[in-house]
Amino acid sequence: MIELYETSDRLIRNVPVSFTRYLYSTINWGARLVEITGSRGVGKTTLLLQRARELNHQVTGQALLVSLDDPWFYNHSLIDTAAEFHRNGGSVLLLDEVHKYPSKHPEFDWSSEVKTIYDRFPSLKVIYTGSSVLRLYKGLGDLSRRKRYIT
Repeated sequence: MIELYETSDRLIRNVPVSFTRYLYSTINWGARLVEITGSRGVGKTTLLLQRARELNHQVTGQALLVSLDDPWFYNHSLIDTAAEFHRNGGSVLLLDEVHKYPSKHPEFDWSSEVKTIYDRFPSLKVIYTGSSVLRLYKGLGDLSRRKRYIT
């Protein structure tokens, strides 16, 4: 998991912070589960990185940003990744490109794993992005009552 921490830290350190989109100040960052959707290239990843930078400036290591199309997830589950992050003292898990998660079980996709994380770790906040609205909508896990939706 060291690779995920190193990649996250490198990206967070290099994100520009001189400008934030208006959306940044409208998001309820205190919610336990936030979904951010939008077309490709509108700044969802930058938004996550800026939030992670702000959080890690307050308390080092409290936020971790991972892209779910990272090869790490070919051999590791999202649930196990969240569990280790939580054990290491992390409190905000930022998931980019959730619809690209390479699920190993057709009956258990990214949304099922996010729901499990939500249920298992009440002190862990999860913020995720996706650009494929249809794939987000058709997720197998019922997140509708849990998430705050931002588009």
